[in-house]
Amino acid sequence: MIARALNVTLIYGKSRNPVLHSLNLEIDSGQVLPILGGNGTGKTTLLKALSGLLRPHLGRILIDDSDLYQKRGSALQRLSSSLYSERSFYYRLSARENLRYFLSLRGIYGRTAMSSIDMALDRFDLLGLQDIPFMHLSLGQRKRLGLARAFAAPASLYILDEPTANLDAKSCRLVYQAMTDKSADGASILFSTHNVADLATSTGNVIYLKNGNATRVHLETRDSITARKRFRIVGSLDPESIASIPEVSCVISQSEVEVDIPVGKSLGSVLQSFERIGIEVNEVIDDRSR
Repeated sequence: MIARALNVTLIYGKSRNPVLHSLNLEIDSGQVLPILGGNGTGKTTLLKALSGLLRPHLGRILIDDSDLYQKRGSALQRLSSSLYSERSFYYRLSARENLRYFLSLRGIYGRTAMSSIDMALDRFDLLGLQDIPFMHLSLGQRKRLGLARAFAAPASLYILDEPTANLDAKSCRLVYQAMTDKSADGASILFSTHNVADLATSTGNVIYLKNGNATRVHLETRDSITARKRFRIVGSLDPESIASIPEVSCVISQSEVEVDIPVGKSLGSVLQSFERIGIEVNEVIDDRSR
């Protein structure tokens, strides 16, 4: 088990309503786990808690069995994150100099650092920009450098906040390949997203956050579908728009529909249909037991 969140509750300020409430989550080796949920459901809060940036009021977070807030040094060595913030970079340093500095904070120097930096810059198509100061990079280039920084460090768990936001299609493919490569090496990736296309990277499950709790839903791939599946989709639904989606079998309410996924088609492809017509999906409920 790479990471576990055990009964985690986290409250902001003087609010009586917890952002995360008795949340439990387990992440196994080699998993790529997308996190979905509407705005304000706690996606970024969960990632910050798992990164050691927000201490829960209740509960524990274990990274490779090390308590993140009691054995902090040991646990943090197993983590690498990209919770992108421009202020976390030194504006006057070049892309390479920034990566070298951040690797030094992990105790990585010399040839090992140079090799890791070269691989990370190449992975995100930044070798040609390595000597340019951060302040002269475009928004997309800065975003890719933030991801390069995360993937340059060896880790058991990579935590990414909306890694494909503000990236073009080519850059998104670089992110997907990086996730796939790290997963194949046994590391796990946990990332938040509003982009349904990102679900294609999942190793089989997706996490939905709602009311401070996490629900794990199996996400079928084309290889694993053997029979028709039934799900309920919850979101901001427009009756005229959803009529164009043939998999919608029943309209339950203004915010909920039932979909049947036929043999040979994936849930991810149906969710992409919702995205194309401008519908934000907040939750997917597995109805196969019905």
